[in-house]
Amino acid sequence: MELDLEHGFVKAPYELLSRAVRTEHRVVEKAAAGALNSVSAAVQSGAFARAATVAALQSAREKLETILNQTGSEKEAGRLSDLILTRINYLQSSTEATQRFEDTRVDRFIVDFLLREGYAETAADVAKSLEIEPWVDLEVHEHTKEITDALRGHNLAPALRWCNENKSKLKKLGSRFEFALRRQEMVELVRQNKQAEALQHAQEHLLPVFKECSGSEKPEDQQCVTEVHRCLGLAAFEASTPLERYKYLLEEARWEDLIREFRIEHYRMFSLPPTSFLDLALQAGISALKTRTVSEKNSLQRSPFLTEEFETLSRNLPYSSQSQSSIVCRILGKVMDDVNPPMALPNGQVYSQQGLMTIVSNGQVKCPVTGETFPYERATKVFVL
Repeated sequence: MELDLEHGFVKAPYELLSRAVRTEHRVVEKAAAGALNSVSAAVQSGAFARAATVAALQSAREKLETILNQTGSEKEAGRLSDLILTRINYLQSSTEATQRFEDTRVDRFIVDFLLREGYAETAADVAKSLEIEPWVDLEVHEHTKEITDALRGHNLAPALRWCNENKSKLKKLGSRFEFALRRQEMVELVRQNKQAEALQHAQEHLLPVFKECSGSEKPEDQQCVTEVHRCLGLAAFEASTPLERYKYLLEEARWEDLIREFRIEHYRMFSLPPTSFLDLALQAGISALKTRTVSEKNSLQRSPFLTEEFETLSRNLPYSSQSQSSIVCRILGKVMDDVNPPMALPNGQVYSQQGLMTIVSNGQVKCPVTGETFPYERATKVFVL
């Protein structure tokens, strides 16, 4: 498998490093502003003598040094930088195509799948036992479960805090997740029959988005405008409204939509796909093997696509495009060739010679597809040009 899936492997720790730097910058900036305020207060007090100036500056210096020592930004930045280099070196080893690299990749995909499914502790234990902790994104998923559990409990506060902490990054990505949260806040106010508060909330949080998106031809912006119209219309009714135009806003499924949208935006921030790497790898293999014949329900070929689990993964995948095809026996699942030539029964069904020999009984062959019975001698060899 090529390295097309590995973009987020290096980008994820880079984003963690970038976020850590931004956080430290905000903390230091706040501390510096506080120090300047202390000096300004001394000036405005009218007692701006030399001694007062020195005392104010000394106090400001001590505050900044305390903040810098507490943040430990240099240590954290060094750790994440080392992690990025470790992952780059790991990817460089892939050029040797070693079995160890392929095995480790499968282990990584399994841990990623566990993390996405919410089994964080199990994923951490597996990563530790397999000694692949530097190569899995445990930190990326650290707060995911907390936010998704809160949303399932109809609590929007953790998700809103997350949006505030990552405001600049989400804006750069063109995310509308915060709008979706604010919309749900308004819906909950209407559910409590607090229409006046709902309208005030809409004026504060939804109308700015409406003004921003009005006149835009982008489908996502037009959708935002439509949603604002519907939210404002909902405020004119009670929560028990039977109108489908507004009723869907009050459905429980909206919370699951928020969880799904949060996960998508969270993964986008770290350049990770919304689907687990394990699913992507399986789908890549399935799309290379999926043909119309092996996907038929009445196919006698032993195909994994006919199992419930694989059918879910393969349902929306295209059929494999092959310039040269092979004829596979539906009895044995083996390719038919000169040694094992294709044989046609009188009803037009084709099987391999070896396959027919396994179902011959008293010189008679019962067709596995139609159930018709023919003498084996009536089977004729098929030549494919």
